Amino acid sequence: MQNVTFGMLTASAHMFSFEELDVDGDGIITTIEINSLLKEKNMDILDLSSMDKDADKKVTKEEYILWEQESRMSEAVTNAKNNIARDFVGYNRNDILDAIKKLDEYQKDFITNFTTRGQDITRMAEIFCKNLPFKYREIKNDILINSDTSIKNKVIKSIIQDIQNNNANSVTENSMRILGDLLNEEADKFINVYSGGTLEDDLFHHLQTLLAQTDKSKLSGAVETWDNDSKDLESLPKELALIKAKNNAKSFLLRALKEGINTIKLGNVTIRTEVEIVPVLAQYRNYESLINDLNKAICQLSGISLVEQVLKSSDEKDDDLIEDDYIDKVKAA
Repeated sequence: MQNVTFGMLTASAHMFSFEELDVDGDGIITTIEINSLLKEKNMDILDLSSMDKDADKKVTKEEYILWEQESRMSEAVTNAKNNIARDFVGYNRNDILDAIKKLDEYQKDFITNFTTRGQDITRMAEIFCKNLPFKYREIKNDILINSDTSIKNKVIKSIIQDIQNNNANSVTENSMRILGDLLNEEADKFINVYSGGTLEDDLFHHLQTLLAQTDKSKLSGAVETWDNDSKDLESLPKELALIKAKNNAKSFLLRALKEGINTIKLGNVTIRTEVEIVPVLAQYRNYESLINDLNKAICQLSGISLVEQVLKSSDEKDDDLIEDDYIDKVKAA
C-alpha cells in the first residue's frame, strides 16, 4: 500500500479518489479494477486488504472512507512520534517505547469509540488530529513525571540530601559527585532487571542498603560458611584437610572479589584479582596456617559503610583515583 494524502489515494506520485478507482461506477472497488487502472498507467499494484474490512475482496465507499480516515490519523501519529526523540532526551529507551505504545493505543481506542458511536466517519481524522497534540502532551507529561528516569533522579536526590543533612561537617563537593555517580550507576543496573510494581520504594531501599553495607556485612554469609567448613576439617587426614581448606578459601576469596572487596591480605599478599588466588593458596603446606591467615584477614575486614568510606576518603586521595576505586566496587557488587 502506498502513502495517503488527504482524501486521495497516492500511487507513484499520482492521486486517485474512490470514484476514479471505481472504474465501472458500481460503488465498489475490486482488485481487478484497481490493478487494471494502475497497470494501464504503469504504476505499482496495490493490495486492498487494509481497506477491505470484511475481507470479501471488495471495497465499498464506506470502507474506503474509513481506510482513508485511519491512514490520515496514522500519518498524524507518525508525525507526533517524530517529536519523541527530542522530547525524551536523557530518558531511557523504555520511556520512549512507552510513549510510542501509548500513542498507538490512543489511535486504536479513538477509532473504536468513534465508529461504535455512529458519528460522521468523514470527520474522524479531522477531530482526531485536533485532539492529538493535547493527548500527546498528556502522554509526554505523564511519562516524564512517572518514568523510570524521573523516579531514579527523585530517589537519588532524596538520598543525597539525607547524606548532606546527616554529615554536614564531612560532606564535600567531590564526595557528593562520587556518591552521585555510584548511585546513578547502581540505580540503572537495578532498574534494568526490575519487574516489581513499586519502583520508587524498592529502589530507595536498594540504594540505602548499598550505602550502608560494610565489607564485613557483605561477607557475613561467606564468613559463616567458612567457619563451619573449617570446623569439619579437624576430623580429616591432614592432606585431605589441606585440599578442602584451599577449596573453601578459594570460594571465600572469589565471593569477596565479586562483592568488590580487593583488600584481603592472605599472608603477605593482598588478593586483588582472581588470578592471584591459586598461586597464593599453593604456598600453604598445612591447613592450620591457611585457616589462621584467612581468619586474620576476616578480622581486619572493614566495618565502615560505603558512604562513610567515600566521605572519609574524598579528601585523602586523588579525585580520579577515588572515583574509579569506588565505582569499581559498585560495579562488582
